[in-house]
Amino acid sequence: MKKTRILYLIYRRLRVGSGPLGFMMIYSVLIHSLPISLLFVGLGFGFLDIFGGTYNDYQDYELDLENKRKDKWIIAGLVSRRQMLYISFVFLFFGLGFLYSTNFLILSLGIIYSLFMWGYSHPSIPFKRNISTYTLLASIYLLLPYLLTILLGRNFIVLDLLFGFFCFSQSMYLFSQKDSTDIKDPTNIFLQRGWRNASVLCILFGIFASISLFILSFFSLTLLVLWGLNLLFKSSLMKNIYGGTVTKNYRDRVILFEFLTPYFYVLGGL
Repeated sequence: MKKTRILYLIYRRLRVGSGPLGFMMIYSVLIHSLPISLLFVGLGFGFLDIFGGTYNDYQDYELDLENKRKDKWIIAGLVSRRQMLYISFVFLFFGLGFLYSTNFLILSLGIIYSLFMWGYSHPSIPFKRNISTYTLLASIYLLLPYLLTILLGRNFIVLDLLFGFFCFSQSMYLFSQKDSTDIKDPTNIFLQRGWRNASVLCILFGIFASISLFILSFFSLTLLVLWGLNLLFKSSLMKNIYGGTVTKNYRDRVILFEFLTPYFYVLGGL
């Protein structure tokens, strides 16, 4: 296998961890500092997200094999199925380890989040067939900014609430846009409600995320430019989803900017 192909496969799986770390970095811009405890929170939840993805690949092996998903490590022959299970537990260990180094409250949230990620993929637990599970998983991000204020010893402010709403909306948007275009997986709960309804729901959460991000960007010209670029990519994807012309390859290219936006915000905010 070519090195470029291997690097691409690694990027495909590890990129999911950039979301929580990026959210923490946006929060660091709002408070104009990056405490080590805040960084550990981002790393911890980032590793837990990767744990969820790798464990899901382990459980979905037969379905991915049936759908010829060459973008998965197991199907591509990069690792064996048993090795993927071990790899997922390594990410779980590091994720909880980083959260353990912060405080008990954050660790407790991480444990609950890990159980949700495990339950989502486990075949005997119907999490993946229940839309409330998606909402519950994403709602953790609503609480996270408030918990961070406790961790950092700060007073709760309106921006914390707004930041939490952005994290929630962005998470639901990422959930729904994946399910509305990954039509080969019959277990996707959004598609079970009809492809059109799934597309509308994706667009709705995308609008909520964009509005909250705009308010967070309002006092900086640089951040407004970044918000405009984010809106351009998000609008392009939503237009293609609603029009029924989106492809998985196109979605993967466009959604990359969504994952990188928090990092761009750090650069723009600093």
